[in-house]
This record gives sequence, structure tokens and C-alpha cells, in this order.
Amino acid sequence: MKPAGKITKRMTFRWRSTAKEKHVAIAGDFTEWKPVAMRRRLDGTWMAVFTLAPGSYEYKFLVGGQWRTDPENNCLAANPYGSLNSVVVVE
Repeated sequence: MKPAGKITKRMTFRWRSTAKEKHVAIAGDFTEWKPVAMRRRLDGTWMAVFTLAPGSYEYKFLVGGQWRTDPENNCLAANPYGSLNSVVVVE
């Protein structure tokens, strides 16, 4: 349930792949970094939709047990583990 009076926006995250992954998840600030399973579409694209308040959010995909940044998003930020996270800004 979204807070009353708070402006939110539906954000769709996609993982496009040529491989046949059996499981893809997304984790980020908006999931408290707990992986959330994504749904696979018939075209092979994995998708998840979240309703987010305005702000900046870091996230990563978990593909076959490996953390991956979003290859379709050039906005990145360093994380405390010595790697990068993808960043999305909700206006």
C-alpha cells in the first residue's frame, strides 16, 4: 500500500538475455537488497515492476547466482564491495 499523498511511479526492470537462464532476480534499495524473482516472458525477457517514490535507487540483477549490473543502464555507482551497482532515478 502506498502512503497517502505520496507521488509514485511504476518502474519496469528488464533483463534481456540470449542464454536460457532458469532464474533471474533483482535486488536493490527498493527491496532492502533481498532478491525478488523476476518473471520470464515468452520472448525470453525477464521482467519485474515496482512502484517507487521519487529518488535515486541502486540495484543489481542476480543471474545464475552471479551479480550483474544492468547492461542497458550506463548510470553506475561504486558499492562497498569493490564492484558497481546500477542506478535509476525516479523523477
